Amino acid sequence: MKLGLINCTSFARYLIIALCLNACSGGGGGGGGFFVPGPPVNIYIADQDTAGVFELYIVDSANPGVSTKLNSGLVAGGNVVNFFVSFDGTQVLYSADQDTDEVFELYIVTIATPGMSTKINSALVAGGDVATFAFSPNGTSIIYRADQDTNDVFELYQVSTATPGVSTKLNPALVAGGNVASFIISPDSASVIYHADQDLFGVFELYRVVISTPGASTKLNPALGAGMSVAFTFPFLVGVPDYILSPDGSSVIYRADQDVLGRFELYLVNIATPGVSIKLNPALGAGMNVADDFIISADGTSVIYRADQDILGVFEIYQVAIATPGVSIKLNPALALGMNTAQTFALSTDSTQVIYRADQDVAGRFELYQVLTATPGMSTKLNPALGAGMNALESIISPDGTVVVYRADQDIVGVFELYQVFTATPGVSMKLNPALGAGMNVAQSAVTFPVFNGTPDFQISSDNSRVYYRADQDILGVFELHEALTATPGASIKQNPALAAPMFVGGHFAFPL
Repeated sequence: MKLGLINCTSFARYLIIALCLNACSGGGGGGGGFFVPGPPVNIYIADQDTAGVFELYIVDSANPGVSTKLNSGLVAGGNVVNFFVSFDGTQVLYSADQDTDEVFELYIVTIATPGMSTKINSALVAGGDVATFAFSPNGTSIIYRADQDTNDVFELYQVSTATPGVSTKLNPALVAGGNVASFIISPDSASVIYHADQDLFGVFELYRVVISTPGASTKLNPALGAGMSVAFTFPFLVGVPDYILSPDGSSVIYRADQDVLGRFELYLVNIATPGVSIKLNPALGAGMNVADDFIISADGTSVIYRADQDILGVFEIYQVAIATPGVSIKLNPALALGMNTAQTFALSTDSTQVIYRADQDVAGRFELYQVLTATPGMSTKLNPALGAGMNALESIISPDGTVVVYRADQDIVGVFELYQVFTATPGVSMKLNPALGAGMNVAQSAVTFPVFNGTPDFQISSDNSRVYYRADQDILGVFELHEALTATPGASIKQNPALAAPMFVGGHFAFPL
């Protein structure tokens, strides 16, 4: 099996797979981006040396334009499709059809020794591929999903970084036709929470397996009725979870139609008491649902979620304290029928403010708003006034909560650029990128599937000094990686070496932590 992508070009295959790990490793919905403390070093995928051949590169922002290839040599037709940086920033785990064209396997490379990678996974059955993967937080293990033993049957494996090529299957035997759909590693690296139709084909539930006792898992959710499932937001091949772990790893928050068939609501289960869950949202009316983007606060005391909880079809943002389940507070002001908050929103690190998009003032015009969790129902518009047909799109909030960076066609309809606004001075924004030529844009999300709607394709440094983004700002259609200094907006520095059409930097790039 080729990840369901046999008929795709290398680029399309890359686009579909490239975001799966970001979503998976992030622990569920919501978020609006991730922050990248540490040195200004970028890792990215591009067809920089040979058009149509995507490889893995690293560039130091102190020496822009001079990059180093990280992956080993690729077989003819091979491409790097995704990567994950270790938590200590010293290694990169990547998937590629490096040895055999169209057979996607997992490799590890130490940044200090580029070009010398080691295959991590055990031998794959004919037709098998590695799908999604992640480092454990302590860096000693790698967890991955693959149809390693039986073609088209995706299961969960663990391999020690000290013994590459020797993996252990974590899940017990699956029911005929069953698959592991996604996973999250616990903060202490001791266990894995995963989503699978392990017991009944087509009924996806949540399980926990302790890495030291592979093959013995515990079902976390209560028994489900006929046709019910723990939700997932995307086909299992890509492995996007629809559940999150609390910061201390003691509980899991998930969506399921656990009480009423077809009505997806929000539940919490403590790891210590599997099978006993608590519904977090209040009772919902017929046809109402909790949406697939939700966030738990950094202190683990509350959950922010979207739902059409008050008006059928009108999705708004709510906060519920875990200590008082069933009692939620609407954060945004009341929305009229037909208006909605948009998918994805951002919660500040200190959990005091939520940044969200909504057509709150003008139907069909999505703008950017801030609401303080201490004063629900009172929001502030962050972007300046937008003209007809204009919209604010993806956004991220700085770790200290003082700056929001967003993409919008704020100056010219259909020309999407990058802006920053200080939360202390709403309505006054600065354009970060230089002026763009006709048809040029700051890049949108790497893929356009609905589940990724609003996923940012730019990042902000932990000290708020730099923003990294992709744009075809030098050559139409050639998307490259740029650095903008927030102190001098409008002047950017290209990070990658110069590329010629049709080459480009792909939509997955990151800083080592």
